[in-house]
Amino acid sequence: MKAIFSQIVFVFIYLLLYLISLLPLNVLYALAGFLFVWPMKLLGYRRTVILTNLARSFPEKQYHEIRQICSEYYAHLGHLCAEGVWLLSASEKQVLKRFSFPDAKMLEDVYAKGKSAIVLLGHYGNWEFLRAFTCPGFGPVGGYPLRQAGIAYQKINSRSFNKLMYVLRSKYPSGWHIIESRQLVRHVGTHLDKPFLYFMIADQCPGPRGKHHSAVFLHQPAYLIEGPAILARHYGFAVFYGAMHPAGKGCYEFRLTPVCGDASLAPDEFVSLKYASLLEKDIQRNPPLWLWSHKRWKRRPDKKY
Repeated sequence: MKAIFSQIVFVFIYLLLYLISLLPLNVLYALAGFLFVWPMKLLGYRRTVILTNLARSFPEKQYHEIRQICSEYYAHLGHLCAEGVWLLSASEKQVLKRFSFPDAKMLEDVYAKGKSAIVLLGHYGNWEFLRAFTCPGFGPVGGYPLRQAGIAYQKINSRSFNKLMYVLRSKYPSGWHIIESRQLVRHVGTHLDKPFLYFMIADQCPGPRGKHHSAVFLHQPAYLIEGPAILARHYGFAVFYGAMHPAGKGCYEFRLTPVCGDASLAPDEFVSLKYASLLEKDIQRNPPLWLWSHKRWKRRPDKKY
C-alpha cells in the first residue's frame, strides 16, 4: 500500500511540475519569486541556519552584509527552483543554448591517455545543469562517451522525490550512469576495463560512519568527505575540481581546475584539501551561490557526539 501511494504521489507531482515547466523561463522566475522566495523570507526558512553559517564563514563582515547575502541567497534558491522545473521539459536545443564547457580539452587529454577521472563539485551555482551533458547533441564529455560517464547521487529519504530527481537527471536515454552513492565503490570496481568519468558532489556533511578527515573550511573546523579521494588514490584516477559558474541569467559555464593527474602519487589528504580550498575560493568570490541552508557543520571535529 505504501508503495502504491508513493507511486501516486510521484505521478501527481511529476505531471504538475511538467505542466508548469512548459511556461517560459522568465515566467518561472517570477512564479518562483512569488511562490517560494517571498514565503521563505517571510517564514524565515532555515534563517537561523543560514545566518549562523554565513556569520561564522565571514567573520570579517558586518551584520548588515550577512543579512544582504542571506537575502540574495533566497533569490538564488528561487532561481534554482525555476531552472530545475524548466529543465524538466526544456528541449535539447534550449538547454545547450544556455550551457558551455570551455575546459573540455582538459578531460580529452586524460581520456587520450586511457585514464579514468573524477570531477569533484560542490552545491555551487546550478549543479543540475550537468544534465546538459546527457543531451544527444552534446556528444562525448571531454572525450568520454556517455556510456563511460556518470554522476553519483545521495539517495533522498522520500521515495517519491527520490524517483522524481532520478527521472530529472536521466531525461535522455544516453547511456549516462546515475549511481547511488552506496553503490559507487562496486560500480568503480566493475568498470575498470575502460576509462570512466565520474562526477561527484562532495560538500555534504559526512555521516558518522563515512570516511572523513578534519580540516578548516570557511574559518570553521569541519569534516571533509574522504570517499572520493580514497577511490581516486586506490585506482590512480586523475582528479579535477568543477564548478557551475553563472554566465548570464539562466546560463551556465562549467569550469574545471586540475587537482592532480594521478591521485595515487599524491599525499593522503591532498585531494580533499585541494578540493575544499578551490570550493572555498569560489564561495568567497560569490557567497549567495552556495547552499547555505544545509547543515554543513552538523558534525564538527571540535564537538563531542
